Amino acid sequence: MESEVLYENSRYYSCRYLNDFYIVFTGRFIYNYKEIRPCCALVKNMPTSVFGKTGKETVENFIEMRNALIVNAKNKSSFTPPQFIYDCDKCEHYKLDEWEESIFIKHINFSIYPSPCQCKCIYCGVSDKYDETYEVINNYNIIFDAINYAKKIDLISLDTQWQVSSGEITIHPYKDKILNLVKNNPVSILTNCFIYDEQIGEILKTNPYAAINLSIDAGTPETWYKVKGVNNFNKVIENLNKYHDNYMHDKQITLKYIIIPAINDTYDDFVSVIEIMKTLKINKIAVSRDSTFKHDNLKKLQLIESAGIFLAILSKNNKKTLLLYTSKEREAIIKYARNLLGNETEVLL
Repeated sequence: MESEVLYENSRYYSCRYLNDFYIVFTGRFIYNYKEIRPCCALVKNMPTSVFGKTGKETVENFIEMRNALIVNAKNKSSFTPPQFIYDCDKCEHYKLDEWEESIFIKHINFSIYPSPCQCKCIYCGVSDKYDETYEVINNYNIIFDAINYAKKIDLISLDTQWQVSSGEITIHPYKDKILNLVKNNPVSILTNCFIYDEQIGEILKTNPYAAINLSIDAGTPETWYKVKGVNNFNKVIENLNKYHDNYMHDKQITLKYIIIPAINDTYDDFVSVIEIMKTLKINKIAVSRDSTFKHDNLKKLQLIESAGIFLAILSKNNKKTLLLYTSKEREAIIKYARNLLGNETEVLL
C-alpha cells in the first residue's frame, strides 16, 4: 500500500498531535492490547491503529488512520469508515485553527508493556509481570521493525523527538536496543533513578539534545516512601547528582511532580524539591496530577489549592512551572497562586 502523507495548509478542526505526526507505541501485550496512537489524550474513544504482522504493515495502518482523520476533518461531508470514527471532538486539544500537516514524524513515544519497574507508585495502574513469552518478543520485534521501516521511507527526521517511557529503562530487557535507537537523537528518557546507568550517563555527556526525566513526586524521604513504596530517596538523589555531573547543560535533567492531595502536598516537600532544583540548576518543573483518577468536587478543590500553593512557592523562588492540567484547571491554579502572591511576585510559567 502506498500512502500519501498530506501537507497542505487549511483551516479546520484538529490538534497538534495529529498534524505534527506523533506516534505513541503503547499496549499491554499480555491482554492482546497492542496499539499505536497519535497522542495520550484521556478521551473514551481515542484514535488508534493496530499492529500489523510486519513493521511495514504497522506503519501503513497508522498512516491510513491519520490521513482518514485529517481528510474527514477538512471535509465533514466525506465518508469516514466506522473504524476511523473517534471522540477527538471531546478533547480540549481539538480546535479550529490553521493547520499544516507534517510530512515527517515529529515525536515517537515508547510506552509499551509488559515492561519491568522496581517502583510501587500509588498512582500507577500497571502491575503486569514481565514474562518474555513468544507473543511479547514478537510484538517488540514488530515495533523495532516499524521504526526501521519508517527510517527506510524517510518518515523520521534528524529533529524527531523521542520519548522512552516503558517501565524502567535501566532494567528493561531491550534497554540496549532502545537506547541505541535514540542515543544520537533529541530524546527524553524517563527513569526512576533507582540505578545510575553508565550508558545513559554517556548519552547525556555526548548528546546535548538528550535529557532524563524523573517524576520526583516528593521532597522528603518519608513522602517518597508513601508515594513510591520504596525507601530509597537519598539513593535516588545521589544518582540524580551523578547524572548532573555528566551532563553537557542544565536542561538535560528535568523533573515532574504529580500532586496527590493529602499525600505529597506539604510545605516541606515543596520547599525541599525547590532546594533540589537549585542544586541541580533546574529552572522549571512540570506539575501534574493523577490523571487516571476521577476526583469529586472536594478533591478537585484540594487539587487546585495544592497546585496553586506549589506554583506560588516556585514563583517566589524564581522557578518556572509547566502545568499539565486541563485548561480550566490551569486557570483556577494560576488564579489561586496569584491571590496568594498578591502584587509582590509574578507567577512564572
